[in-house]
Amino acid sequence: MSWDDLSYVLALSRAGSLGEAARALGVAHTTVSRRINALEEAHGVKLFEKTPSGFVPTHAGQELASAAESVEERVLDAERRLAGHVEDVSGEVTLSVPEALGPLVCSLAAAFRDQYPSVVLNLDATSDRADLARREADVVVRAAAAPPDALVGRRLATIQFAVYTAAANARRDDQPPRWVVFDAGQQKSPQGQWEQSQVPQQQVAVRVRSRGLFLEAVKRGLGHGVLPCALGDSDPELCRVREPITELSCPLWILTHADLKDVPRVAAVMSFFAGRLSREARAQEA
Repeated sequence: MSWDDLSYVLALSRAGSLGEAARALGVAHTTVSRRINALEEAHGVKLFEKTPSGFVPTHAGQELASAAESVEERVLDAERRLAGHVEDVSGEVTLSVPEALGPLVCSLAAAFRDQYPSVVLNLDATSDRADLARREADVVVRAAAAPPDALVGRRLATIQFAVYTAAANARRDDQPPRWVVFDAGQQKSPQGQWEQSQVPQQQVAVRVRSRGLFLEAVKRGLGHGVLPCALGDSDPELCRVREPITELSCPLWILTHADLKDVPRVAAVMSFFAGRLSREARAQEA
């Protein structure tokens, strides 16, 4: 059995659907189905059951997926160690940042390209956390109280959050105000928990999932909303309603896996964006 076979089992076990597994593997969903069927036939065992909610691994499928995770860890560890032997500053680096920082990072990317023309940046701005151990990204900018032990990097700034409303609505005497909040997918986040405890359900105007939609909803006047101060204070279409929310303040880090920190192209990305993002943060605080 090859790692290629195991990777299909692991992807379908994690995703629960052919489509999501196919996207993770970069193949067609029919390829995933065909490879799983061939593997089941070759070994005479059922690996997945198709249910209304998706594909669920059988006991045999769970055991094989568990074995696949162990193999994946060894393969990724070997890839990181090999990457450490590359000496030239060239190649691809995937940089994952919070959705709110996407526009800022894009504005800095041109200067990075001029300084490191042989490095190709793969930029990912999302609310999902990229897993560096699984090589979903090489470098991440992440808000966290403290980074995991396997990651190294530096603290960039302290992110503060406050309540904002559309500037056009700032002088309206809305009693009580309407609110824009995150949907159920974000309720376990610090902001989601704050919204659940502080915003009465009857005052919720709209629920959104992404930070981009959240920002747009507040700017359109749909209601008050909690936004990063660096984002809200710099937008003339927004007005801060109150002082920063102390319990939501959080350090912002730039991190990479310990095995990748000495790879020249990764070190270049770390050094460049750490410096630029730190300066931007200081300018916001001034």
